[in-house]
Amino acid sequence: MATPFKFNPLFGAAGQLQARANMWRRGPHYKASVRNPCYCVVSGGGKTLPVNDTTFAATYNSFKLHTTLTTVTVNQGNGGFGLTSEAEIVCTSYTKGQFEEIKSAWMNMHTVLTIKFGYALPYGDGYGKGASITGLMVCGFSFETTQEGFWISKIKAICPSTALLELEIGTMLSGALRSNTFQNEGSSAKVTGLTELMQCHATANGSTALDAVADGHCFKIERSKGSEGMAVVCDLKLARQSPSTTDAISTYFASFLPKVSATGEGSLMSTGGTAPERDIYFTLEYIINLYEYCFKPSITESAGSTKTEKLLRKLKIIFDPTYSFSYIDPMVTSGRPQSVVLISPSGEKGKYGTGGGVKLGYNFETVSAASQLNCVVGGAPGKVKIDVKKILVNISVINAALAQASTKRVESEDNSPAKTEDVTLKLDSFYSSIFDAIATATGGAIRLRLSAHPKSFTDGKDYSNILIVADENNGFLGEPIKVIRFNPIDGDGSTRSCALTSEAGGRAYGAQMFAGTRKSAETADAAMSKDHTTSNRTGVYSAAVVEFREARDKKYPESGWAETVEKSMLDTITTISRGYTYDSSVDLMTFPSIGINVQIDGVWGIVPGCGITSTQVPNDFVKNKCYFTVTDVVHTFDGSTSDWSTSLTGQTMMDRTMKIVDL
Repeated sequence: MATPFKFNPLFGAAGQLQARANMWRRGPHYKASVRNPCYCVVSGGGKTLPVNDTTFAATYNSFKLHTTLTTVTVNQGNGGFGLTSEAEIVCTSYTKGQFEEIKSAWMNMHTVLTIKFGYALPYGDGYGKGASITGLMVCGFSFETTQEGFWISKIKAICPSTALLELEIGTMLSGALRSNTFQNEGSSAKVTGLTELMQCHATANGSTALDAVADGHCFKIERSKGSEGMAVVCDLKLARQSPSTTDAISTYFASFLPKVSATGEGSLMSTGGTAPERDIYFTLEYIINLYEYCFKPSITESAGSTKTEKLLRKLKIIFDPTYSFSYIDPMVTSGRPQSVVLISPSGEKGKYGTGGGVKLGYNFETVSAASQLNCVVGGAPGKVKIDVKKILVNISVINAALAQASTKRVESEDNSPAKTEDVTLKLDSFYSSIFDAIATATGGAIRLRLSAHPKSFTDGKDYSNILIVADENNGFLGEPIKVIRFNPIDGDGSTRSCALTSEAGGRAYGAQMFAGTRKSAETADAAMSKDHTTSNRTGVYSAAVVEFREARDKKYPESGWAETVEKSMLDTITTISRGYTYDSSVDLMTFPSIGINVQIDGVWGIVPGCGITSTQVPNDFVKNKCYFTVTDVVHTFDGSTSDWSTSLTGQTMMDRTMKIVDL
């Protein structure tokens, strides 16, 4: 399994549903709450509900019963491909003392809860499986009283790693990082902020001056210096270019890169300054690791630190060895090399201005240690496999992302001019800006995001403190997708309701059906008046390839890396990546066609990314390898009836490998 966004049913869920269908056909047909009475237990903070009294006297020899669970709702997916989990617990207390116990145990931010559930008295086949969800963190709560004098408590808990998406952290470097130095204007200067830290990393961890670094040189960043990854330094002085052209290029880059001086000028927000002699790129691995080695150490964990700070120090962002990859067309590379670069020793990636024997500053194949930066690490049908942590991002993109995601937090006692200022960084905004730059440069072929770890679904262990870097377009499962077909017409022993929805109609619908909603559809929309035969699509693709190569090898360098030519090159990359060579078994593309909402008897193992369909849809729908990918899963446990239901929401997807599993 190579994608975190496409799954086959887990934990034997398909087999359970088939067993229920067989039992249904044999009869008798009892109502759902009779044939599948469930249990649900919530524990955390020293409190467990429901209370497990073992004797009649302990249960009933009191004026009122113990606090009861009214409903428990577990939501996986939250309406998209986020792979997140959250839960809402509603409980009823019959005395103030009982409510105080709940308040003390569960109404505290960051209390960790565990939810266990399953079938207490399995009725026949298909009702013997249970599960548990661990590591959910309380993030909100409320309560109210009723006319009867009961206390109704509502507690919301989420996967802790989700907290990173809303986290604002200070950007003040730790003391250890501020002890680093970098060479600037002939002298050694102390690192005071992120700008200087990146300057230190780009100069062999501060051991040499930037203008002394050889063209195309590559450095490995030391973990003790504040991150981990690679930095590439490239010469901006271009061969065979007039001085005026070179000056224009230098001025262009000066608008992005901050001024850094030996006196310590230049900070997180600084812009402008003199034109640099070198351009600097960092691997995405380096940028992600800024959180672990640069931002996190600024969160002090001491005797006086808050519970929040201690929690945040446990959270990690990682490149998963299974899931952190992209699968893209072999022709797709960066159409904006001044921002993002993909390198490969062979093929189309990393080469700019290589035609006619002209050696120019953006031919990244010549950098030292290029093999360590090779992002092409394999393939799939019609695609190349990209190791996303080796994507190179220009320092100008990083600085722009920092500026966009940062705000000044001011503390002042009397509304007078601020006495203290602190720059805070919205972590999700920062990384989203980096990911957006990569998506733009690759024409939408690579759309990265931070996601909860998919193994939270697959093996039941606690991955609640981990976020991974994943590509929304990655649909390479590596095996046929098994699609469960529910039968609400004849009955299948599980389906309670099944509704189909349609979003058909309109020009936007037609464009998205052609290009897919997971990849932007502007190009397809503009082309809707054309004949979309296979030969026409192939012709458009081939023309785009020719146009791109001409711009990359000749027009772009001859123009002195002019922005207008770069835009043309970017447009052709966008055309190439928009699905003209789309493969439904590799790409992850959903369409605004028919949607589905199904409610079934509770089952554990259908998660966001699984495939479902219904006997209600036309035969041609299945014949054309269309199904519904599950985008949202909601498990509801009703304490008054001991009933467990599972609600599934799906959106149309295609996969030529799909196999139907009938119930």
